Amino acid sequence: MDREELLSTLKKLDEEVFAEFQDEIEEQRFTMSLIPTVNAESPFAAYLEGSILANVSTDYHGISRTGRFERMAVERALKCFHAEHAIVRLDSISAASRVVFKALLKSGNPVLSFNGRKQELCHGLSYRFSIFGADWENRDIDWKELDEQIARHQPKIVIFSPTSFPFAIDTKRLAKVTHEAGALLWVDIGQNVGLVAAGLMPSPVADADIVTFPTNDSLQGPEGAIILCKKDLAETIERSVIDNGHSALHKNRLAALAVSLREASEPSFRLYGQQVIANARALSKALQENGIPIWGDGTDCHLVVAALPPDADPQKTEQKLHRAGFMIKTARLPDAERRPAHPVLRLSSLNPTTRSLKEKDMEKIGQLLAAALNVDDPAALEVIRKKVSSLLMDKPIYSEEWVESIANPDIFFNGADEISVRHIASNEKKHLFGRLFH
Repeated sequence: MDREELLSTLKKLDEEVFAEFQDEIEEQRFTMSLIPTVNAESPFAAYLEGSILANVSTDYHGISRTGRFERMAVERALKCFHAEHAIVRLDSISAASRVVFKALLKSGNPVLSFNGRKQELCHGLSYRFSIFGADWENRDIDWKELDEQIARHQPKIVIFSPTSFPFAIDTKRLAKVTHEAGALLWVDIGQNVGLVAAGLMPSPVADADIVTFPTNDSLQGPEGAIILCKKDLAETIERSVIDNGHSALHKNRLAALAVSLREASEPSFRLYGQQVIANARALSKALQENGIPIWGDGTDCHLVVAALPPDADPQKTEQKLHRAGFMIKTARLPDAERRPAHPVLRLSSLNPTTRSLKEKDMEKIGQLLAAALNVDDPAALEVIRKKVSSLLMDKPIYSEEWVESIANPDIFFNGADEISVRHIASNEKKHLFGRLFH
């Protein structure tokens, strides 16, 4: 059954699902997503995730037995990040984080976390969290506060997860301070993982005891997560993985993960990462030039943290910007007393770059976003939405520009095609995947 016949049959079988599917296509095509966790999956990974491998229930794992796709993904993760040990069969970063907590802590243990990150994933777990923060003026950790908090709380683990912090820090110094206090260092590199894999941001793997990250968004792979750790922690964390129910993962997702890790080692992925950083800096500059303050006055990565007025309603801001053609997530940065404060926009250049936008496009996006923030009139927001849609009219969901040259670009999804990023024409050739999996 070819694509047209399949969709025609789907429409007759389930009009409700078909209509929702078409709405989602339109949303992705003509709305500009600047959400850090939203990015298109690579065509290779998407194909494998939706392939006949989905018919095979699981790729089983035990301490001494793994499946072939898992071994492939592990080997590539080790090579890509120069790690001592890797665990890849986790279905989300939340699951990976809880595995680490349960492996290394006991109830009541103290934890010191950058801006309190990971505490939200500890429902049902009982740890004593304390917090250290950022020195925004110097684009760094507040090292004095870190020292004070370590001395006061004597944590078992120090967590650095810079979800809303767009600058590289000295992880060697952080590891030294942490280890001298007898604690373990856990770094979650989040949506910076693609830039780390491409060698465009410093890697914390050599310094940290544990490194975690999601495998979608920045890596353009399937939803999931990876834990990297030192060899002396490997058995303990592996046991926690199995004890907490992560003994297997579907083969289609492991295969998709393996190919996305392979793609992360290709020259086109580094070029993509360079464009991600250039686009983020262009967006930051455009927003500033149009009156929107930027925390830290710039960025080292994909992330731009834009300030909102202190009295701004985050939910209403998101809704207004959606009417103007933007998908945006707000957040709140803690103040010096650790009270919820400072509403901000967490803006990412990952998805725009995947869609082939360049610096000039990001300047226009910054101008339109700033304009939308400064108006409330529905008619004015509609004008901005049309301008955003016009800018995206000929932009693909996943640009052929970032597909490695071994591929025939004719078989990949084109944004002008009105079906789906996951569609690859029926004439795909098996030898392409053979070359990717050798």
